[in-house]
Amino acid sequence: ATSPAGTSKGGCPIILVHGFGGWSRDTMKGLFWYWGGMNDLASDLQKNCPYNKILTASVGPFSSVWDRAVELFYQIKGGTVDYGQEHSDRHGHSRYGRTYPGLYPEWDAEHPVHLVGHSMGGLTARALVQMLKDRGSSRGEKDPLFSNVESSGAGFSTAWVKSVVTVSTPHDGSPMVDELDQFTNHVMGLMEAGLCTLFS
Repeated sequence: ATSPAGTSKGGCPIILVHGFGGWSRDTMKGLFWYWGGMNDLASDLQKNCPYNKILTASVGPFSSVWDRAVELFYQIKGGTVDYGQEHSDRHGHSRYGRTYPGLYPEWDAEHPVHLVGHSMGGLTARALVQMLKDRGSSRGEKDPLFSNVESSGAGFSTAWVKSVVTVSTPHDGSPMVDELDQFTNHVMGLMEAGLCTLFS
């Protein structure tokens, strides 16, 4: 049995954030886990860390880092995802997303969490910490992010996150886009050559 966070023996919840193309615990119905493959790492961690809740987030697998970080906030805290008006207008998508009950609704500076991000999940976690600090102002948001959520005490701050651990995170960018571009150009060249031969 686990002790709830905040008790004398309880630690901060540990939230696992998947990377690009990742999936939720329910997606593969236990046949293959994002965290652990054939073994359920989240359950194993829970057994080995009985005083910390082990929670797994599920953000947009192919979404931008901004969108994933905003989704992560609402998945943890609960509420209707609000990506911000300026951001949504700039990128041409709806301002609002799903509504979540919250993995850890009491989350605030007095009840912080540990974030563990794999690959793009590490960028997502770092972006969330920045958003807690400036609520989107550094990216041009006029209306502060998370305005539709009540914050207790001193309000939003980096104190909501006790630590960020990143695993195989491309902090300096990823060559994947360049490689994908080269591959696409190669395939298009082959198709063009094939079509020219076929119709000549």
